Amino acid sequence: MDYLGVAGLAGCSDSLGGNGSGNGDTTDSPVGQIGSGREGRDAPGGTPMSEMPELSGELTVYSGRGEFLVGDLISFIDDRYDDLELTVRYGSSTDLVNQIVNEGDGSPADVFYSVNAGSLGALADEGRAGTLDDGVAGLVREEFRTDEWIGTSGRARTVPYNTDSFAAADMPDDVMAYPEAFDGDLGWAPAYGSCQAFVTAMRLIEGEEATREWLEAVLDAGITGYPDEFAACQAIADGEIDAAFANHYYIQRVLDGNPEASLATAFTSGDAGAAFNVAGAAVVDTTDD
Repeated sequence: MDYLGVAGLAGCSDSLGGNGSGNGDTTDSPVGQIGSGREGRDAPGGTPMSEMPELSGELTVYSGRGEFLVGDLISFIDDRYDDLELTVRYGSSTDLVNQIVNEGDGSPADVFYSVNAGSLGALADEGRAGTLDDGVAGLVREEFRTDEWIGTSGRARTVPYNTDSFAAADMPDDVMAYPEAFDGDLGWAPAYGSCQAFVTAMRLIEGEEATREWLEAVLDAGITGYPDEFAACQAIADGEIDAAFANHYYIQRVLDGNPEASLATAFTSGDAGAAFNVAGAAVVDTTDD
């Protein structure tokens, strides 16, 4: 498995998009549970907040990440620092980029928190993201940052499949091969932001013509559409389809509800099917601090 980081792609297209509609995150997950969860993982390391300098002053964050996902974190920071006045404006990442651009030099935004690398790249392309200090940028691996923004969390593209119908060895490791090489029923969520980002990545990597041919081939093969990628993964577990294209954590969400589900994860290598997109943050160029 060879994942493809998105930092190099983000600046190439404003539409290397997000994770759902609106604010970029589905709204049926409980607060405190983000992505595939943290259970069983080692402590992340790094400097604890108790050892960081005190924060004070005014800070305005434009957040493309939904309040139901990051509201607890924002509230924790706000409650921790008595001298910090924290204001958050929520919206879709794309809309917030447009708002910052339209506000010009009078934008009140200090930090832009995006659900996807595409919107971070769009802000930087507009010249509205400041250059980060090396001490901040150096906290993140190079493939998940640029000079103007850093990734804060990530999600990988995968191919979930039904284990009653196929073995791991049956799954192609090249996403472009699926229309012809995979002998099963496929599903996807074409209106979903991450699926659209997957197609955009394919266009950038493989070219317009190859991507068009791939799309025509999967449509000719009768691929089934779903409203989101959780629904597609659930359909695999229910035996409606054999495989799909989805973010990694939706597979885990299905398995969390039914650990015995006939569902597993396959990976492609070094292509759009293995893209690793990030949520991340940038400092807006008009901030005072």
